[in-house]
Amino acid sequence: MHLCPPPGGGRTVKWAAVEEALGIALPADYKRLVQTYGGGIFAGVLWLLEPDCPDAMYGLAVQAAEREESLAELR
Repeated sequence: MHLCPPPGGGRTVKWAAVEEALGIALPADYKRLVQTYGGGIFAGVLWLLEPDCPDAMYGLAVQAAEREESLAELR
């Protein structure tokens, strides 16, 4: 956190609802990271996807659906 201080004022996420919608349990460290920083991009390369992110580009459900569709097309 010394290199990248959190912006503060993190959002509340209803994790049980998110996990139910995705059909998976999300790791605790991911949840802490999202609650600390929110969705966005680090160093121009690492995307942190957040459930219900105000910026759809970093929205977990939006990006998961797009990836699923792209992978289906590749098959």
